[in-house]
Amino acid sequence: MTTTANRWGAALGIRLTKPVLDKFAIDDKTLLDLDVHEDRIIITRAKIQPKITLEELFDGFDGEYEMTEEMRKWDNMKPTGREIL
Repeated sequence: MTTTANRWGAALGIRLTKPVLDKFAIDDKTLLDLDVHEDRIIITRAKIQPKITLEELFDGFDGEYEMTEEMRKWDNMKPTGREIL
């Protein structure tokens, strides 16, 4: 894949195509590490990612939730060991 560096203020930025973003599940909040090895720049997902707020987690949730039949069966199972209820 070939791309061009573009001016972004005093820096340069590169664009990642949608297929690359989708393949590596990268969005505008994903932290990336850049490593320079001889003549290569290696981009990897940072091991520590930003925490998602409760508001972000529930963004788009309308308050309605329906359990699947499988989830309902699991929820109604009797304890089989020494679970604390």
